[in-house]
Amino acid sequence: FPPSSSEADQAHDDKDAELSPARCEWEFRLAATVPTTALPGASDAIGSVDFDPTGRLLATGGIARKIRMYDVASMLLLDSAGSGGARAAGPAACICVPAKLSSVRWRPGGAASSSVVGCGDYDGVVTEYDVERGVASWERDEHAGRRVWSLDYAPGAAMAASGSDDRTAHVWDPRAPSGGLATARAGGAVLCVEFDPSGAPHLAVGSADRRAVVYDVRALGRGAVARMDGHARAVTYVR
Repeated sequence: FPPSSSEADQAHDDKDAELSPARCEWEFRLAATVPTTALPGASDAIGSVDFDPTGRLLATGGIARKIRMYDVASMLLLDSAGSGGARAAGPAACICVPAKLSSVRWRPGGAASSSVVGCGDYDGVVTEYDVERGVASWERDEHAGRRVWSLDYAPGAAMAASGSDDRTAHVWDPRAPSGGLATARAGGAVLCVEFDPSGAPHLAVGSADRRAVVYDVRALGRGAVARMDGHARAVTYVR
């Protein structure tokens, strides 16, 4: 006899269970809040956040023209009243910068890298700051004054990349920032760049031309090695 409908449904469910990954349910609670120091009525929009390589510091950047660094352990302390909320901790350090910031990234690598933070700004400049001294250690200005939307470091900081309103993504060696650079061109503003976290020589780029593409950084001039079309709007984030 053919299986009953209930038996068939059970077999179908079992098959789906074999093909589908296990489901997880997550419960989230607010652990900490980054406080604003803006005056009443003023905007202090945060455009970028990033944890340092050790996980001890959180850096933020935005239109306030400041890189603020927060001690993560202090931010995660529960308030003394035991209400389950979190105590708002002020920044452990702050660096004033000359322009509004759209991207903030810590340089990866060894322990020394945890004291170097890079940023891209609205004036088209990419700058690295020495956190301990609070001063710029070097800068690049090859984006013709057009806003830098995104900055990323390859694993180990062997390479860095920036994407800009000038429709280009630049790749260079942060260990020799005055050296030559390679350039990938897009059909619109380059809004996001991301290196392959596995260490492979690939760079993903998203742009206002509604495309996400992947380049081999060893041969940027040869064009994309992979292309993802079909988006109806600008691609503002790649990962």
